[in-house]
Amino acid sequence: RAVDEICLCLRERKIPFIRSGNSQLIEAELLNNLMQGKRYGEMDALLKENRIFIATTQSATSWHRDLKRITKLDEMIIDEASQILEPSLLGLVSLAPKCILIGDQNQLPAICVQSPLDYTFADSPLSELEYDRIDQSLMERLFRVHKAKAWDQHTAMLTFHYRMHKEIAGLISHYYEDKLRPVRPEQSADFEQAELPEYLSKRLLWIDCPPAEQDYFDPKQVSAVVRIVNDLKDSKAIKDPDTGIGIVAPYRVMIHALRNQIEGISIDTVERYQGSERDIIILCYPLHSVSSLSSLQSLSSDGRVDRKLNVALSRAKSYLIILANSEICRQSPHFYKLYENILQNGRIIKLQELE
Repeated sequence: RAVDEICLCLRERKIPFIRSGNSQLIEAELLNNLMQGKRYGEMDALLKENRIFIATTQSATSWHRDLKRITKLDEMIIDEASQILEPSLLGLVSLAPKCILIGDQNQLPAICVQSPLDYTFADSPLSELEYDRIDQSLMERLFRVHKAKAWDQHTAMLTFHYRMHKEIAGLISHYYEDKLRPVRPEQSADFEQAELPEYLSKRLLWIDCPPAEQDYFDPKQVSAVVRIVNDLKDSKAIKDPDTGIGIVAPYRVMIHALRNQIEGISIDTVERYQGSERDIIILCYPLHSVSSLSSLQSLSSDGRVDRKLNVALSRAKSYLIILANSEICRQSPHFYKLYENILQNGRIIKLQELE
């Protein structure tokens, strides 16, 4: 899907390209379609004349040897590089004299079914290369190397963002050296309460819940979310609740319980929400004890970033509501900072105020 989005952007700007692999959106520029009915000399000329080749890493790995026999590659650009494990990229990054990795190492890492085994090197040159986990991406490791060696000329940050209101962006800005800058006027606009109930009068809301009676599921939070969704619908503050409201929960049992009570609204885990956005995001954290916190977190190797929390918070465009027990959550430095920010810039209420 991400590859197709790049193709569509290039097509819109009338930039020629060839897309390899399979696609449900791209047909005219698809390599298989372009090759049909052509003789070898025509195929050879077509590939030599083309400047931009687009593919998934899997597709590119399968055909790059054949392509390099016909034409050379001057530059390799790898999008969403923080989502790709190092072994999947090493062959590709060696193909061209220049390689650009684009991604966000502060968001969720690549999926690795192996256990997160830590390891170290005794040899000094190897230990300086930041090898320590088998589930980290090449981009994350190289970013840490560049930071350690102060190779600032080799890295650049995209500071302008187009999604979050600046108050929401302020919750995660410290993960990005406080360099995030809003672009759209609505990202800096004052909050309009419209016809919202009084308890929803702030853009940032933390609803403090008692500890759940069991891990993974809290019926009190389910009832509260149902109440909030109904109040949002009744207020007409959002044009289309089905596409404007999103609910994120960490556990499947909680998601199923919410889906049984609420229809038409996207309800899923933060992993499945990465890449998506909604005007209003409701985050549910049914926690029984401090030991439950570990399943909510996805810490970077240096512990500086909670990538799962970062992704969850940054899905919201205009409004963010969190349901969680503050005493448990504040045992995490990342949730503690989040709570203190909302305490200062938003609103915190007790769950009992909704009952």
